[in-house]
Formats: sequence, structure tokens, C-alpha cells
Amino acid sequence: MWTERHRLETLVNSKTAALKSSEQTLRAVLNSVNVAIFVHDLDGTILDVNEPMTLMYGVSSEQAKRMTIANDFSSQRNPTDQLPVIWQDVLNGNPRSFEWIARRPLSSEEFEVEVFLRRIPLKDRDVILANVKDVTDRKRVERELMNAKTAAERADQEKTTFMSIASHELRTPITALKVYLQLAQRALTRGDPVDSLTIDRSLEQTDRLVRMIDDLLDVSRIETGALALRQQSVDIAGLVKDVVEVFNHLGLNRKILLEPHLEAEPARAFADPARIEQVLSNLIRNALKYSPENSDIHVRLSIDGKRHEVRISVQDRGIGIPKDRQQNLFTRFYRVPSKAHLGRQGLGLGLYISKRIVKEHGGQMGVLSEEGQGSEFYFTLPLERLPSVR
Repeated sequence: MWTERHRLETLVNSKTAALKSSEQTLRAVLNSVNVAIFVHDLDGTILDVNEPMTLMYGVSSEQAKRMTIANDFSSQRNPTDQLPVIWQDVLNGNPRSFEWIARRPLSSEEFEVEVFLRRIPLKDRDVILANVKDVTDRKRVERELMNAKTAAERADQEKTTFMSIASHELRTPITALKVYLQLAQRALTRGDPVDSLTIDRSLEQTDRLVRMIDDLLDVSRIETGALALRQQSVDIAGLVKDVVEVFNHLGLNRKILLEPHLEAEPARAFADPARIEQVLSNLIRNALKYSPENSDIHVRLSIDGKRHEVRISVQDRGIGIPKDRQQNLFTRFYRVPSKAHLGRQGLGLGLYISKRIVKEHGGQMGVLSEEGQGSEFYFTLPLERLPSVR
């Protein structure tokens, strides 16, 4: 009797030791993997977790067992209806793998994970085993690669667009210049004087070509961070008057009157006068290009004392710009795609360059426009701060 009892006790102890050893081995294996492991009851209750899980989520094993996946370990940004569907599918014996936004309960920090769920037998019951891998770094690299790919494709498209636009737009003044030079050559061959109109038109096309080349050079300087400013104290009101005077003869020739409204004389800013003249000239040139005959162009200057800035605007009564196109006006090579703008397009660089110049001065540039009712382009510059007198 004693011998049989001793044998049974020995057998039980042996089996217990073997089971304990097996559990310790299993625990060691689970803790050695580089993924977080959750063991769930079929109703979703967390029965156990491994050590990598506690490190990944920043909670202890006992804390984890008092929490739930949906309420504590998942971001609210996840679709609320997706997890119950996945869980039911796994309960039906179908393993599921999916991406998820996880959450660390104690810090509310979120990170991206890959989850693999499957139903398995464990001891005397079935459980849901969840393997969770932190893929935050991998997803970040993937996004960076995708952004780089998108940027490269966009750059390639811009290059193609640039080549197409530049070849067309540069050819136009060159062709016209060639025609005028041929007319001058024929006149000289016949011994006739070259008429002033031919010379004027040749100079106009030369100026147009020079402006295009200058624009291309400016874009290169902007993109490489080499757009230098030679800033000094500038009388902005005087500069505006001078620019308007230069353009007035062009406006009058086309019956377009430029009317300066200098409401804030004097107004001084610390700026590069050549670059500010370039910006204003570009706005006036655009207004001339898109305005009908016998219409006025208003150039205004005003001071905002609260913002301590000067505002310069150019308003025309031209064809206007659709609202959905205005946000793209200041991007490279953009030209408004409408029939009303056909034949008046350029390289699509003037506004892009102008806005960057204004930004380098610490100002802002924008547009107010209604289709068919004209446009007002404006820019601001910080006023020069004079030293206080004591």
C-alpha cells in the first residue's frame, strides 16, 4: 500500500516538475522573441503577456491583465467597426494579419504595429494568440521613400513642363526679333534708312527675352539659396512713383492709365530697391497684359501702423482669376488654364519669383480677384524701424 502510494506521489511530482519545466521553457521562448505576445480568452480578456509586450507598451504584466485591447492598447484613430469583425473571423478559425495604430496606456503615445491573430488550443481550452510587431520605423522609412519618389516624379514633370514652356516662350521673342532684324537688313541693303518702329519693336523683343532669361536665373538662385539681397533704407513711396512713371508711357500707348494713390508719404523700408522694383514691375506688367483698353490700373500704397508694415497693391479691371485657380498662382511654371488667358501667357515664373523676393524681405504677397471683375495683387514690407530719440 505504502509502496503504491509512494509510486503515485513520485509520478505526480515528476509530472509536475516536467510541466513546470515545460512552462518555464515556454515562458523563456516567449520572452526571447522580438514581438509582443498577448494571450486572450475567447471573449477578449487578456490572460497573459510576454516580457517584450511589457517593454513595448510600458506596462507590467499584472497591469496588462486588467486592461483591454480596444480601450487601453488601441488608438482612437483606428476604425471602430474593424476590430469586432476581425475578432469574429479569428474566432471562426481564420487567422488574420493587419496593420494597426497601437497606444501606450500610461503615456498615450501612439505607434504603428503589425498584428497577427490566430486561435490555438492551450492546455484545456482555446485561446486567441496575438503577435504584435512595432513597425513605426519601417513605416516612417516607407513614407520617406514614397515622399522622395513623389518629389522626384514631380520634379521630373516640372522639368518636362519647363522645357516645353521655355522652348515655346523663348522662341517667340527670338522669332520676332529675327523678323525685325531681317526687315532692317533689307532696308540697309536697299540703301533705305531703318525706320524707328522696327528699332523699337526689336528693342521690345530684346527686353522681353532678357526678362525671361533673368527669370530663369532667379529661379536657379532661389532653388539654391543664392538669391542675394542688397538691402538699404528705401523711400518706398518714391520708388513706387518712379516705377509708375516708367510704365506710364506703355499704359498711355494702350490707353491704360496708371494712377498712383500714394496715401502714406513718406514710407521707408529696409529693402533691396532693385528687387522691390522688380516685384512691382512684374505686377504692373501683368496688369497691363490682362487689362482691356480704356481701363484704369490703380497702384496704391498705405501703412498699417499696428502691423508696422507698408502695403503696395496693383489693381486692374481685367478678366480676373477663378477662385479655384488662385492658390496655384505663386507656384513655378503655373499659368491659368483658361481661354481668356490664351496668348497672354509667359514662363509662369514672375509671381513665383516675386513672392519669394517679398518673403526674403519678411513680407507677404497675395491676390484678391473675382472672375470677370479684375484682380488686385498686393505685397507688404516691414517698415524701417528708426532709432528712438532720447
